[in-house]
Amino acid sequence: MEVVLVPFVESGYTLVAESHAAAHGAWQFIEKTARTYELNIDRFRDDRRSLITSTRAALDYLSMLHGMFDSWPLAMAAYNCGEKRIQAEVDRAKKRGIKNPSFNDLAAQLPEETRNYVPRIFALKKLIADPAAYKATLPPIENATRHTVVEIRRDIDVSLVARLAGLPMAKFNSLNPSLNAPIIVGRSATQLLLPHDAAMQLANNMGNHTGPWVSWRAVRVTRPTTQGELARRNNVPVKLIAQANPLPEGHYYAVGSTLLLPLRNNETAAEIDQQTVQGAVLMTKAPALPPTPDTRPR
Repeated sequence: MEVVLVPFVESGYTLVAESHAAAHGAWQFIEKTARTYELNIDRFRDDRRSLITSTRAALDYLSMLHGMFDSWPLAMAAYNCGEKRIQAEVDRAKKRGIKNPSFNDLAAQLPEETRNYVPRIFALKKLIADPAAYKATLPPIENATRHTVVEIRRDIDVSLVARLAGLPMAKFNSLNPSLNAPIIVGRSATQLLLPHDAAMQLANNMGNHTGPWVSWRAVRVTRPTTQGELARRNNVPVKLIAQANPLPEGHYYAVGSTLLLPLRNNETAAEIDQQTVQGAVLMTKAPALPPTPDTRPR
């Protein structure tokens, strides 16, 4: 059960956490490991920030590590610094005559972060088991689920999902920060986390909804473009372009980017095709600096 404390040490249970090493989410997955454990990362969503899918991936990863080392402390250490490093230290310890090396046998040889990482998890376990012994007061937590997992399998505006569920956008986004775009793509099933009542309300309202489901269309950039150029060509406000397609100041959208544009007047949304979904990214570049004039004397 100490595994439940791993994301506390990793991120403080913060779904939007991001490290200097570009690890994301409560479980702090880097992109390579995330893709190995089948977490979706694209223009439309980043599953590293989904509590549901990232937890499944983390438990798969930790189970694999436990199978390698037959030790939860070593599995947790490997989660922090990588299985190759832990395996190398285990092999060295065995050469020193230690038959079944434990975390304590390896700790002195591990990076300082990992050396402290595992003890922090077990220190938290002791504090939670007996908070009074450490003069700590913990808030009571009801032993019951608070949320329902809802799977979306159709193209739909994120704002519409929140409205049909009866949730303010801020509340909806706090539970589902994995959504990268103002639209959910149905071709790739998306799992949402909602309070029980909101999940029931969403199911009922989706069944009765008769209006449009989406107000955006996806396009691929075939030539470098700026927000202003895109807005002029499509006759839409720059503000809408910026909200749906974040762009660092001074940058432009690179060829191959998947952008989202509002539907034109009287335009009916077509289902976003699989080719657009696969590998959908938002790539931005800074303009190349002009060459520095050569001021050396001739």
